[in-house]
Amino acid sequence: MDEPRDGAIPTPALGRFDMHLSRHPQLLGCERLPFLVLLGTVAFLVIVLFGITLRGVLGGGLMLAGGILWLRYLAQIDPLWFAVRRARMAYPVDMPDIPPDPRLRTWAFVGCQDPPPLDRVLRAWGAVAVVISVPSAGVALFAGPGAGAATFVAVMLAVALLAFTMPKDPADDP
Repeated sequence: MDEPRDGAIPTPALGRFDMHLSRHPQLLGCERLPFLVLLGTVAFLVIVLFGITLRGVLGGGLMLAGGILWLRYLAQIDPLWFAVRRARMAYPVDMPDIPPDPRLRTWAFVGCQDPPPLDRVLRAWGAVAVVISVPSAGVALFAGPGAGAATFVAVMLAVALLAFTMPKDPADDP
């Protein structure tokens, strides 16, 4: 460390390092992408579902405040919680212990079994679309578009929760 001159605070030889350069970029103390998703979701709900009324704006403000508090809490625990989860979802569950054969670099599912056939994927997409749209369309016909949109969001969340918490089938293991 350099010797302080004229009563100055001693600094390292390389100079002062700003701690903000080593922290992860955040918005209002939250991870950036989840904050923007929260903001867009609340804006959609306020505009489409609640309407731009005093109750709608107050409800949206409360949802936004609660979401920001939750995201800030997660950022204190781990500033990259959502980024790590998103990166983890990009890789298969069971990667081989050895690197794959370099000739297989063009394959989409290295380390996994073959992907499902296209007709099976299209049937699954069609089933999800029917499961999500039929109840919400029925509710929209009988109770209005707001209730239909709320039903669509609830069913979509239920399908996503089911997809992300579904246990792995042991028959898929080689």
